[in-house]
Amino acid sequence: MKVHLRKRKLRKSTKSNIRYTLYLDIYHHKGKRKREFLGIYLEPQDSQTIRKEKLELANRIKAKRMLELTHEEFGFPSVVRNDIIMNSYGKLLRPLKVPGKSKDHLTIEEIQKIVNTPFYNDVVKKAFLFSCFTGLRLSYLRKFKWYNIK
Repeated sequence: MKVHLRKRKLRKSTKSNIRYTLYLDIYHHKGKRKREFLGIYLEPQDSQTIRKEKLELANRIKAKRMLELTHEEFGFPSVVRNDIIMNSYGKLLRPLKVPGKSKDHLTIEEIQKIVNTPFYNDVVKKAFLFSCFTGLRLSYLRKFKWYNIK
């Protein structure tokens, strides 16, 4: 990973009034290139001290960006990206073993209690009992019609 500080001549500048913008040219290992414009401009009317201060600021930003990119490359979270998880730690966990169900069916006594218990909707009660004795799901019973019975 390489980071270069570069300057580019602005299009709106004239021959007598040449203005430059500073940007970072970032080269990644995979051949990707990215530019980050810093918003720092070198004006022709700037004094030497102001121009020097702007270049020092740009170099500090470059160093900070190099450190951030190096941290990201090795998996360390940077200060800019606090509270962002870089890796999925769920891959390291083993799934929980859920104990098997202890009861898969109703006993004859439980079905007899259902038959003897009053219920406000007799059709639902009959459909449930029908599914108990046939093993059909409720979704199948909803689609069930008389012409399906042979």
